[in-house]
Amino acid sequence: MSAEEVRELLLATHAFPGSYTMKVIGAAGDDFVGRVVLAAQHSLARPADILHRTRSTPNGEHVSVTLVMHVETPEEIITVYESLQRVQGLKVLM
Repeated sequence: MSAEEVRELLLATHAFPGSYTMKVIGAAGDDFVGRVVLAAQHSLARPADILHRTRSTPNGEHVSVTLVMHVETPEEIITVYESLQRVQGLKVLM
C-alpha cells in the first residue's frame, strides 16, 4: 500500500486531530518498553500527549505495549509506525 493510500485510509477511518491507539509486541528485556515509548515520542509533534500500558506474557519472554496518543494528522501516525518498525526486538506492530 502506498503512503497516499495509507493516508487516505486513515482520513476515512479516524477523526483528526484525535486519539490513536497502537499495540507493539516485542522481546522483553533490554528496555524494549522504554525504546518503544521513546520512538513514539520522537515522532509526535506533541510528545507529552502519549500514554502507555504494558502486559507481559505468562513466561515473561515477550511484552505488549499499548500506546494511546494524541495525533494531529495522518502523517504523524505514519511517522510513528515507521519509527517503531526500527525498534530492536519488535515482533508485532498493530
